[in-house]
Amino acid sequence: MNWAEPTWRIGLLVIAVLSVVSIWATRRHRTLLMKAFGTLYDKILPRNIRIRRSLRNFLALAGLASVVLALADPRFDKEIRSIQAEGVDIVLLLDLSKSMDAQDVEPSRLERARREIADLFKVMESDRVGLVVYAGGAWPRLPLTEDLRAVQLVLSEADSDTFVSQGSALDEAIKAGVELLERSESTAGKALLVLSDGEFHNGGEKALAAADDASAKGISIYTVGIGEGAAPIPHQGGFLMHKGQQVQSVPDDTILREVAKRSGGAYVHSVASSNDITSLYRNEMRTRLLATSRAASQRETWRTAYQWPLGIGIFALLLSAWLGDGRRPYGAVAALLLTVSLPVPQAMAGTVTQADQQYRDGDYRGAADSLTELSLERPTDSDIFRRLGSARYQAGDFEGAARAFDQADRLNGGTDTDSAFNAGNAHWQAGRLEEAQQRYQKVLAQDPFHPGATQNQQILSQELEARRAPPPPPPPPQQGEGEDEQPDDKPQDEPDEGEGNPEEGEPQSGKPEGEPDSENSPEEGTPDLENVEPSDESGDPNEEEQEGSAGEPGEEVEEGETITEGQADKLLDGVEEGNQRMRYGGKAGGKPW
Repeated sequence: MNWAEPTWRIGLLVIAVLSVVSIWATRRHRTLLMKAFGTLYDKILPRNIRIRRSLRNFLALAGLASVVLALADPRFDKEIRSIQAEGVDIVLLLDLSKSMDAQDVEPSRLERARREIADLFKVMESDRVGLVVYAGGAWPRLPLTEDLRAVQLVLSEADSDTFVSQGSALDEAIKAGVELLERSESTAGKALLVLSDGEFHNGGEKALAAADDASAKGISIYTVGIGEGAAPIPHQGGFLMHKGQQVQSVPDDTILREVAKRSGGAYVHSVASSNDITSLYRNEMRTRLLATSRAASQRETWRTAYQWPLGIGIFALLLSAWLGDGRRPYGAVAALLLTVSLPVPQAMAGTVTQADQQYRDGDYRGAADSLTELSLERPTDSDIFRRLGSARYQAGDFEGAARAFDQADRLNGGTDTDSAFNAGNAHWQAGRLEEAQQRYQKVLAQDPFHPGATQNQQILSQELEARRAPPPPPPPPQQGEGEDEQPDDKPQDEPDEGEGNPEEGEPQSGKPEGEPDSENSPEEGTPDLENVEPSDESGDPNEEEQEGSAGEPGEEVEEGETITEGQADKLLDGVEEGNQRMRYGGKAGGKPW
C-alpha cells in the first residue's frame, strides 16, 4: 500500500480530537439533564433518541475520516511496467580555449555553454551522449552513455586550464567525435553538437575539411555560437595580455555556420533562455535523425483506490444527516446511489483535465509528460493515447506521436480511422514515408472517401516516385567553363517539417484532427534556425593528425630517474582533493588563447 498525498493523514488527528470533544459534550449534556429532571430524564430524552444521536455523531466523524483518507489517495497493486523508449547518439564538442572565459555573456561563455547543455538534457529523450573537449588539441572525455548526470559532473569540472596548448582545434574535435560515434554498433542517427565562440585565427580550413569527412560518413554537425561581442579574457586577477596589449576575444560564427552547412546540420546563436537549444534539438535533431529503440526502462505504477473511502465517507455523512431531527428517507437513498456510482470512474479525471489545460496553454511538452504518466496507469484507454499523440505532435515529437496514435488505433480494434490518419501524418513528418503511406491506405480501405487521406495519399505517392526515380545524367561540360556543374539529386517536393498545409508535398493536416488550433509563430526572442544543405566539397583526407602529449613540455621524467623537489611539487599539484587535475597538451595553434 502507498499514499500519493500522505500529508492529508494529519487530518485524522484533528478528527480524533473532534471525537473526544463530541463524547465529552454528549456525556456532559446527559449529566446536566439528569440533574435537572431526575426521574423524568427517560421521558424527556428517550433511549432511542439517544442511540440515534450517538449513531449520527459516529457516522459524521467516520465520514470525515473517510474523506480525509480519500484525499491522501491510497494506492494498491504495485506494478512494474516496461517503457520502450527511442533515442539518437549525440557527441558534444565543447570549446575549452581561454577565449571561452570572456564575460561578454553572463557569467561567461563557458558557463553559458554548460547551461545550454543542462537545458538540452532537460528535453532529451533516451538519447546517448558523448563528450569531447578541445582547445589546442582534442580529448575524448566520455564515450556514449545514457547517464546524463555523469556527463554533467564531468562538465562541471572542465575549465580552460584543461589544455596546456591553446588554440581551436575543431578539426581534431570533429575527428574524435566521429571516432566515438563509429565505435557504436547502433543504427541510431548520429550527430555532433559544437558549443564554441567560433574564434579561429587560422581560418578554420581544417575544420571544414573534417566536416566534409563527417558528412560523408552520414554524421551531421550542429553548432551553437556563444558570445555577443569583443571582450577581454580574465587571467590571474587581471586580463590576458599578448605582446604588451590586452587581448580582445571576438566571437565569430562564420566557420560554425559553414561547418553546419557542409554536414547537413544547423546553426543557432545562444541566447539567455532555453529556446535556442530546445528548438535546435526538437525541430532539427529529433526530426532529422533516425531514433532507434533503447533498452526498456522499468517504472513503478500503482492502482489508485481513493474512490472507495470517498464513497464510504459521503455515504456516512449523508446517512448522518438523515438520522438527525426532521429526517427524511430521501437522504439515505441518495447516499446509497452515490456510494454505488463513485467507484466506477477511474481516478484520473482531474489529471486529464490538467493535461488538457496544459495543452490549451501551449505547454505541449508538459501535457505530453502528464499524459504519458496517465497512459501507464490506463494502458487500455484509447482516448488517453489519442490525447498523448496530439500533445507529442504539437511538441515536435513526431515519432512519439506516431506510436501513440498507432496504439490508440490498436486499442480500438484497428477501426479508428482518425487515429490511423493522424498516425500517417506523424510518420510523414518524422520522415517515414512508407509507414505514412501504409496508414493512409488503411484509412482509405475503411473509408474510401476520406478527404484528407485521399489527398495525402496522392501527394505522398508522387513524392515516393520522385525519390525512387534515378537521377538525371549530368549535363555535358560547356566550353569555356572551368568546372562541371553537379546535378542536384535532391528529391522534389519534400514535406517541410512543422507545416500542416497540403502544399508542395506536405501532409494535409499539420496537427491531429479534433484538437484545438494553436499559433505556431515563433515567440519573440526565439532564435532562427538556419537550415542548410550538405555540400559536395571535401577536404584533404590525407592530412596527418598530430597527437598531443600530456603534461607540461620539458617536464617529463625518464623512468628510473630521480626527480627534483620542484618536479615533485608539480606532480603533487596535479592532485587536488582526491580528483586528478587533467592537463593535456596538444599542438600549438595560431590562436594563443
